Amino acid sequence: MTKYIYYPLFALIIIFNTLGPKILFGFLILLMITIGLPHGAMDLFKLWQGNKSILNFSVSSLIYLSISFIMYSIWHFVPTIFWPVFFLVATIHFLAIENNNKSINSPVLAIYIVNILPLLKPHEFIKYMGQINGEAFASFMIHYRFIFFIPFSGYFLWRLYQNKKDYLQLITYAVFIIFYFQCGLIENFLIYFLVLHSLKHIFMENNYINDSKVMISMSVLSILIIISAGQLWNATSIDLSIIMSLAMLTFPHFILDLSSKYRFLARLFFRQKQSSPYS
Repeated sequence: MTKYIYYPLFALIIIFNTLGPKILFGFLILLMITIGLPHGAMDLFKLWQGNKSILNFSVSSLIYLSISFIMYSIWHFVPTIFWPVFFLVATIHFLAIENNNKSINSPVLAIYIVNILPLLKPHEFIKYMGQINGEAFASFMIHYRFIFFIPFSGYFLWRLYQNKKDYLQLITYAVFIIFYFQCGLIENFLIYFLVLHSLKHIFMENNYINDSKVMISMSVLSILIIISAGQLWNATSIDLSIIMSLAMLTFPHFILDLSSKYRFLARLFFRQKQSSPYS
C-alpha cells in the first residue's frame, strides 16, 4: 500500500517543476519540514522510549548531540577526512533502508544519488561543496570519476536485468531520469531523500506516525534544526542550511540505527537493556 504514496508525490513534483524552480523548491522545503527532517528527529522519540527517566534520556541525548558536534568539528578542521567518511556513511545508510523496504527496493538509486549524480553535474557539485568546506574532496571525486562510473554501470545493468519485470521499479528509474534533466543537483538529492528515503524510514517506524502530537513536534524541531545549522555555519541560503543540518544529524542517526544490530551501540544510547525499543 505504501508504494502508491510515492508516485503521487513524484507527479506533484513534476507539476510544480513546470510552474517554476522557485515553486518546486518551496514544495521541497515543505516536504523537508514535514517529512525529511522529522524522520531524523524521530530519533529523540526513540531515545525517550528506550530510556524510562528524564535523567537517562538527557544523558542519551547528550551523547547523541556530542557525536554530531564531534563530526562538526572534524568537518570544520579536517574536511579531507570528514567528506569521504560522510559519503560512505550516507551510502551505507541509504542502502540499508532500501534493502529493508519491500515496497520499492532501489539500491541503484541510493548509490546513484550519493556517488554518481554529483559527478554528472560537476559544476554544481564544485559550487556547493566549495561553500561547505568540501571543494578539495569534490575535485578529487570529479578527477577520478571513471573509478566510480565503471562499477556502477555494471551494477546498474545487473539490477536492471533483475528488475526487468518489476514495472514500478522501472517507472521509478524513468522518473529519476526525467528529474536529472529537469532539476538541479540539490533538487535531485532532495527528491530522493524526501520521497524515497525519508518516507520509507518513517513507515518502518510506523508506531510513531499515528501520533499527531509526535509528528507536529518533530516538524517544529526540524525547523529549529535548519535555523540552528544555518546560524552555526553562517549559511547564505536555505539549501545550504538544509545540507548542513542533514550532515550534522547523519552520523548519530546512522549509529542509532546500527544500535538495533549491535549491543555495544545500544548500551551507548539506552541506559537499561530491557528499555531499548529494539529489544
